[in-house]
Amino acid sequence: MSEKIQTGRTFIIQNIRSGTVLDLSRVDNRSIVGALSNNNSVNQKWTVNWMGGGWTLRSSTGVYLSLAGVPANGAQIVASATPFIWHIWHDEIFPGVYRIFAPNTTFNFDLSNYGDLASGTNVTLWGKWNGAHQLWDFVQTN
Repeated sequence: MSEKIQTGRTFIIQNIRSGTVLDLSRVDNRSIVGALSNNNSVNQKWTVNWMGGGWTLRSSTGVYLSLAGVPANGAQIVASATPFIWHIWHDEIFPGVYRIFAPNTTFNFDLSNYGDLASGTNVTLWGKWNGAHQLWDFVQTN
């Protein structure tokens, strides 16, 4: 089977624990949250691009997934006009899904409150552990 994450492909990124999808909040157009409904909107579509040392994730609205501050437990994932490099790796236990890391750290995307199902739940960084709320599937879309 070929690798599904390839430069230029666009995805809906879905949390394994909750089924919610990464969404650029319409409340502030900056926060990255989990949305319970996949409405296939531009706020939920992310195009990946290889930049030589990692990946950028660009919203169909034109902003990038970025980090507010330095990598740490609880650091907020936000939208930014400036590209930010992420490391995307297959999970070691469930290799069909992914973890998204701040480069050269063990801090990865974490759907807050252990994968809370509520729409609007913040996506932050947290140290890697075996929680399904840190695992993400990349579902290709147009």
